[in-house]
Parts: sequence; structure tokens; C-alpha cells
Amino acid sequence: MDQILYNSIKYIGKFHLMVIHFPIAFLLAGGLVQWYQVIYKKGGSLVPVLLWFGAVGAAAAATIGWMYAYDSVYFGEDDNLLFWHRWLGTGTAILALTVLSLRNKLSPKALAIALTLCAGLVTAAAHFGASLVYGPDFLMKF
Repeated sequence: MDQILYNSIKYIGKFHLMVIHFPIAFLLAGGLVQWYQVIYKKGGSLVPVLLWFGAVGAAAAATIGWMYAYDSVYFGEDDNLLFWHRWLGTGTAILALTVLSLRNKLSPKALAIALTLCAGLVTAAAHFGASLVYGPDFLMKF
């Protein structure tokens, strides 16, 4: 592969750690606001905005994440953590983009459930990502 292209992929990938926080926050907030609207029977226009930024941000984070891991060397447990982090993050992006495209066809409760699934996936992906960075037992270290 051309060295310039290789270096470009590796460089752009370094932004993954900066980009990932926005889709996590937007998708979690979108789910919470949607459930609030379902429970209290209130409408609003905030959820589509949160979903749009969350879905597009998740797609960007997943794409950049693949670039970040491109040609990376992980062995043993780290390889397993990367596998789960990579595919849960990719699944989050695909689900979020699907929910975004179907949002007008979903009932308010169905949208809340779909956003809850997005939140669950993004939380699981974040856990495996943190395990890669801080170690698999990072939650138990004090």
C-alpha cells in the first residue's frame, strides 16, 4: 500500500478517541428524552436532532475506529476485546442510522425502545473500548 495512504489512515484513526464521546452522549440523551416524552405524553423536536447527531457521530466514530485499529497488533485477550468493541461499535452505527431513517415511521414508544437498544449497544461498545485502553479489570481497580 502506498505509504502516504497508510500514514493517512493511521493518522485519521487517532481522532477516534476524541470523536467517540459525542455519539455516546447524543444517543443516550435521545433515548432518555424520548422515554420522557412517552411517559409524560409530551411532544418535542429535540429527539430527532439528538438522534441525527448521535447516528452520524456513531458512523464517523466507527469508521475512524476501523482506521485506528488498522494494522494494529492485538493478541490474546486484547484481540478478543478489540473484536467485541469493533463489532458492537459498528452495530451501534448501523442501528442508529437505521433508526434515524425510520424514525418517522415508528410510534413514539417504538422509537424509545429502538433508542434504548442503541444506548445499550453504545454502552457495551464503550465498555470494551475502555477495557482496551485501561485494561479488562478497570472497573474493579481503585
